[in-house]
Amino acid sequence: MGETLVINNDRLFAPVGLRQISGYAHIDTGARHSSILQAHSARFPPIGTREVHGALRTISVPQICVDEIHFLDESFRDVVVDVQPDSQGDLDTLPFEVTMALGCDMLLQKPLYLDFVEGEIAFLGNNMLNTMENVRLETNFNLGIPILPVSFHNHVLDAVFDTGGGLSLLNQRLLGMLQTGLTEDEPIEVEDATGAKHTIPTFRCKDLVIGECLLEEFQFLVIDLSAIEQAKHLQIDFVFGLNAMKGKRWIVNRQESFIELMRTAS
Repeated sequence: MGETLVINNDRLFAPVGLRQISGYAHIDTGARHSSILQAHSARFPPIGTREVHGALRTISVPQICVDEIHFLDESFRDVVVDVQPDSQGDLDTLPFEVTMALGCDMLLQKPLYLDFVEGEIAFLGNNMLNTMENVRLETNFNLGIPILPVSFHNHVLDAVFDTGGGLSLLNQRLLGMLQTGLTEDEPIEVEDATGAKHTIPTFRCKDLVIGECLLEEFQFLVIDLSAIEQAKHLQIDFVFGLNAMKGKRWIVNRQESFIELMRTAS
């Protein structure tokens, strides 16, 4: 039905075609905009710049227009994308060629199926899977990225559904309120969307509920997201990352404003 998902070091990839080049794209539902690695950008016309807000800093990035991109049996034409350094996220060190990162501007043009059981990604059309028995979560796409409710110790959090985040993330302002239900873990070094690196505290959570489903224990970072919230004019309580999605099947449907967790993955 679709293409094979590749997970490498808690990052998600799938095949993509860029003009005459075949490679892989980083799949990132936490990004509104798609981007191309600098090594592949020179053949396309520049059109300006835009600001990118990461958790640790803000930078200005160049943009180009790509005449044609092939992904999941679809062709996308005249796509405006950011240009990112080849070394960002160590994408240039992987055992396969990564040409770009796909954000919500491309990924969510049709309902997106993410199967972490069979390792498959697809666009769903009129033959959409029967989802009557699945957990449907009303999701807000107004700001270009999927934001859904998750529950932790009777607190409802606004969470970004972010396949580009290897680890989940809690906004630091909520740590005091939730800390009694958390287990502190070892700090780790992370890199945000701008390439900035920092050592960040981590915790473990075993009581997070999505819909009516209690998730297995997983690790998450604690970062101050106030700068991103102010820049984007939105509230981000939690980032639901790849490590919390694994072992399940998901449908992300921007057209009907929901995300579904498929019961068959439990």
